Amino acid sequence: MSILAIIVNRTDTIQAYQNVHQHLRDSGNLPPAGLVFQVAAPADPGYQVITVWDSLASFARFRDDLLRSAHQAEGIPPENLTTTTFEVTSYMAGDLATQPPAPATT
Repeated sequence: MSILAIIVNRTDTIQAYQNVHQHLRDSGNLPPAGLVFQVAAPADPGYQVITVWDSLASFARFRDDLLRSAHQAEGIPPENLTTTTFEVTSYMAGDLATQPPAPATT
């Protein structure tokens, strides 16, 4: 069963998100096993990361084995984070490679 996970850090900024992302990239753990897709965006207040995973086990493994240490490395305490998960019943993603090119502007 696929799941949607929303992690919100009400005190986070795009810079903090980028630092965590860089920590994960530097550790060689991107993309993590089981990740279907991710969207990161500002929240009101803070910053949020919305992901879809192939299973709750994949998300939990990433959160427990990789993400927590990246947050710790950036000084983000666990109490600043709110995580919500939902069972995914359907999702769709477009393929930019199959879309026509944008018209040229002069």
